[in-house]
Amino acid sequence: MASPRKLWTERSVRLPQALPTFTKDENENQKTTAIKAIVVLVLLTFLPIATLTVGKMYQNDCPIQTWIPQWMIVFGAVGLAVFGFSTIMVVSICCRSDDDNEIGIGISACFLCLLMLFFLAWLIAGSVWVFPVRTVFQSNDMNSSTYCSDTLYKFTFGTLLAQYSLIGLFICCGVCIALILWCSH
Repeated sequence: MASPRKLWTERSVRLPQALPTFTKDENENQKTTAIKAIVVLVLLTFLPIATLTVGKMYQNDCPIQTWIPQWMIVFGAVGLAVFGFSTIMVVSICCRSDDDNEIGIGISACFLCLLMLFFLAWLIAGSVWVFPVRTVFQSNDMNSSTYCSDTLYKFTFGTLLAQYSLIGLFICCGVCIALILWCSH
């Protein structure tokens, strides 16, 4: 009978390679795609930067609902974090060379999922704070308890509507792609 040590070394466990290797042309195409994705991500960071800036500029200018400027600041910061982790994932996928990158991609994906869940919850919280005061707020008398900066309120309102529109667009596109794939089989 063979010793347990010998049995262990004789058995080879073959794990499937999760990330395939690419030829030179495929690698160049992948790098070009990654550069395009990073440019899009950089362009998409303008909204989080704008919400962060507007929230900070008007931080004390909304006594009717003091959470509105804080919502803008957190929304912008989390948006930047989402795009940061997305960029890390794109670069990691593009420049992968070994199994350690798979771990990095997995960790980034986990953080990205957590940030997206928080982002969705924060979007709902912002809706609870912004939409109910729409008919009550005024931007003329700064000493009134119903005052909110017109710029701050309208920018926040527009940001919320834009985010809900994007979510609806992504859901519609996802359903359409799923239907196309399902019908093609």
